[in-house]
Amino acid sequence: MSSTTRIDNSKRNMIYGLFCQVITILFSFINRQIFIILLGKEYLGIHGLFANILTLLSLTEMGIGNAFLFFLYKPIRDRDYIKLRALLNFCRKLFIYVAVLVLVLGIIVVPLLPLIVDVDMEFNKIRLYYIIYLMNSVLSYFSVNKSMIIEADQKNFVISSFRTVIQVIQNIAQILLLLLFHDYMVYLLVQAGCTILYNISITYKAHKMYPYVFHGKAEQLNKENKKSILEMIRATLIYKVGIVVMNNTDNLLISIIITTVSVGYYSNYRMVESVISQFVSVLIRAITASLGDLNAENNQEHSLRTFKMLVFSFHGLSVFCSICLLLCINDFILLWIGEAYLLNMDVVIAMIFCFYVSNIITPVWVYRETMGLYQETKYLMLLAAFINLILSAVLGNLIGLSGIIAATGIARILTTVWYEPRILFKKRFKENVNAYYVQQIGYIMQSLLCVAVIYCATKHFPVSLIGMFGKVLVTFIVVLLIFALFNREKAEYTYLKKMVKEIVRKYK
Repeated sequence: MSSTTRIDNSKRNMIYGLFCQVITILFSFINRQIFIILLGKEYLGIHGLFANILTLLSLTEMGIGNAFLFFLYKPIRDRDYIKLRALLNFCRKLFIYVAVLVLVLGIIVVPLLPLIVDVDMEFNKIRLYYIIYLMNSVLSYFSVNKSMIIEADQKNFVISSFRTVIQVIQNIAQILLLLLFHDYMVYLLVQAGCTILYNISITYKAHKMYPYVFHGKAEQLNKENKKSILEMIRATLIYKVGIVVMNNTDNLLISIIITTVSVGYYSNYRMVESVISQFVSVLIRAITASLGDLNAENNQEHSLRTFKMLVFSFHGLSVFCSICLLLCINDFILLWIGEAYLLNMDVVIAMIFCFYVSNIITPVWVYRETMGLYQETKYLMLLAAFINLILSAVLGNLIGLSGIIAATGIARILTTVWYEPRILFKKRFKENVNAYYVQQIGYIMQSLLCVAVIYCATKHFPVSLIGMFGKVLVTFIVVLLIFALFNREKAEYTYLKKMVKEIVRKYK
């Protein structure tokens, strides 16, 4: 596939993704505000805790999706429909097993709920709520193979459109029914019903887009292909288990070490952070399939040049988003739901530290997934997760909530941040990684300079929507100027400028 076609696909995915994300966010914040007003902080804490528990249970499927995406890129590129049918048929069977396994593991957790949940509420109700939440999670696996081929074919905008429409329907229904009944169970039942609706919709669309794949004879993979896929899945699973444990044990530890209500307070901040993360994810999803297609060409020089441009781009984006969060998140919480839900600044700093560390390494993770580098790094994230659990327990007892949160970022720095780039450069780029480390240190120093300049420029801005807009605007200008000033002679900066100019010229 030509680079122009990849850019077109990435741009379309990005535009659709960003638009859909804005719509979803608006409804989500209205939904959350009504949820807090009508149901209160205890239900908010339970909702956040259930989300974490089910995410931990979902680690049983981690590895299957990523492995199959990797194996789908080439047959889609070669129009090998027989291979596609065989892959998706095998994928469907595996996800049925996953759904059953998640259901079984979820039921096993039910007797443990009294040890995890710390709220003044009848436990029979909590168990029933949890089971409905569990069923929603199980239902979500029955259309994964349908959305997977759409994503691998660089048409993620289709998935974004369907998901947004369903989420808008879900949010409107939940808001109206909360106003009528003030009942958390109804809220969860709407969520499960909309999951079924999404499954039906995306299945219909996939069959319409790829009739030659889904309407043909169900092909069977040969033993060699199954073995390759299962080996990739095992390696990916080990890695993804680490990611899930790393990212989704904080709420459990907060509930156990501090209180379940604190999970609710923190979940409001995580919701705001996740809004920014979702915008970044839109960019990642928009380019991932195109990078998979690029890397399938085995053009090492082009691939490395694109990687360096992404490292530069994502570091600038990371520092912009991090500073905006640092300056605006408490203002936003205050204006949105009130002073009673504010957290201390040390918690905010710890959260943004983790956000920044996670995002600056994003290009390495995207390349690892599109190049299939899981065997080489499969135990690394488990080590990071183990370090995170130990640090969270120690720092949580020593300094409280901020210690539990900061432990995640520290664990990443001690493991994945320095080791994964080393593997990528050694195994794929065949170059010394030291230049990358020097480059990242330089970007970090530029980021700290941005923080100092922007803090001084905005410290007297008022707590208001206009004040927040002013902080965002100042942050954008300062980050753009500082990163352009220090990097204007670098190849990756020139390459990015060239790409942006081509896109602007083509789509004026």
